[in-house]
Amino acid sequence: MRLLTLRFVASKPVFVSLFLCCSFSNCRIQVQTVPQAGWAGVKNGRLLRLTAVAGNCNVFLTMDKSLPHQQRFENLPFAVVILRAGSNHFEDTRPLMPAVRRRLSEFVPGQLFIISSGKE
Repeated sequence: MRLLTLRFVASKPVFVSLFLCCSFSNCRIQVQTVPQAGWAGVKNGRLLRLTAVAGNCNVFLTMDKSLPHQQRFENLPFAVVILRAGSNHFEDTRPLMPAVRRRLSEFVPGQLFIISSGKE
């Protein structure tokens, strides 16, 4: 089996903790938050463009449920995954990580994916 390197840009620092506590077999996960990338305060379309230009992202994680109504994703070189939970707190988002792990092979560039807890 080959080792897959996934690079995530996460809009919330809590997602870094989520990835550190979940095992992704045969994957090396690199997670960078928006502030770690130097983009704190950057919103929506500009943030997606900066992520695309950086060229080091496979999956962009966010909880911004209005993003699909504001942005187009088809030309992005990464998948956009919206996590829907009761809040962005660790306790609410952690249960979504097994679904993220199960769906990794589905995440293709230029497409939007929604993973929901059903509690939002």
